[in-house]
Amino acid sequence: MGEGPCLEALETLKPVLLPDTGSDERWPRLSQSLAAVGARSVLGVPLALGEDASAALNFFARQSGLFTAEAID
Repeated sequence: MGEGPCLEALETLKPVLLPDTGSDERWPRLSQSLAAVGARSVLGVPLALGEDASAALNFFARQSGLFTAEAID
């Protein structure tokens, strides 16, 4: 879809939280698609792979609010 926590984490090199696909308004198409398959919360985490490479990983949860700011830190 070209948007979402994973791509933003890759661009900013910081964890990105989508706490509730039912209420978050940053990525409406993505949130709707995720909610349709049962994902209620997403955490995008950047991975440092050296100077010439980077990646990001998404974690999905079936309940909203599972990923918290405290857990991310």
